[in-house]
Amino acid sequence: MIVTNESNLHNGIFNAINKWMGRSRNPDPDYYRVTELVRPVQQVLLQRRHNDEITVDAMDMLNAFRGSAVHELLSKYDAMNALQEEFLDVEIGGHRVKGIPDYYDGNDFTLVDFKNCRVWKYVYQDFSDWEEQTNIYDYMLFVYGFKVKKLYVAAMFDDWSPTRAKASKDYPQHRAVVIPLKKWSRKKQRQTILKKIERLEAAKHLKDEDLPPCSYDDMWEKPTVYAVMKQERKTSIKNYENDEEGAQRHVNELTDTKKGTFYVEMRPGERTRCEHYCSASEFCYQFKMHKLSQEEQEEVA
Repeated sequence: MIVTNESNLHNGIFNAINKWMGRSRNPDPDYYRVTELVRPVQQVLLQRRHNDEITVDAMDMLNAFRGSAVHELLSKYDAMNALQEEFLDVEIGGHRVKGIPDYYDGNDFTLVDFKNCRVWKYVYQDFSDWEEQTNIYDYMLFVYGFKVKKLYVAAMFDDWSPTRAKASKDYPQHRAVVIPLKKWSRKKQRQTILKKIERLEAAKHLKDEDLPPCSYDDMWEKPTVYAVMKQERKTSIKNYENDEEGAQRHVNELTDTKKGTFYVEMRPGERTRCEHYCSASEFCYQFKMHKLSQEEQEEVA
């Protein structure tokens, strides 16, 4: 992976990010990382195959770098009978899996993952990926002989606002919160890991264009919205997700029965992960076809 400094970060920060990324820049074909098991198959394999060609700007890695710095600081202040940032290597179904759980407390048998994230993650209560990752670590600790009773994420919000916290009870009331996660059965943990590995192994010999496509959830897709608007009104009357015809029918009905000028405003959707959080998107056939389709739609419009 090639790290650039197109955004002109200070050399001290750029050099630190460059060295930090060098720790895990080259994927090892002999094992899978836990962080790979919780990502889409297509993304993992494209990143492995094109690792030497992928270019990322240091600015795009800044948040991840800050999160890693927090992890390293926390690991320096060990609690009694705690396991922090310890490397685990286990064999499951004939394949090796490696990972580094953030914090295991042997006093109360809790496993905690530290996360730097945005507030929307908490607002939408979307913790399924965290739950999956933490349960995989739980299984690995079990293999090592450690007992785990409860799972948590300690979330620290990059964009937290005290003003919004006062205005809404649904907004996190503090900059950092502890979130309990569901602990799976041992059978489900193992089956999940084996299924993830099975999918990766089944696809690793396929051509790039034949890799299993990412789902809408995988891509964090936001749908294209067709908003029914009235001239001189700032907000929409109604929004239609991926339904231009429905929006146009609504406009026609309003035009026939109401006074004023009505029209449809298209608000393009986005595949957020592909656009902003996948370093292999330029090598992804699915994403290329999506962008081509968008360009064709814009030309028609």
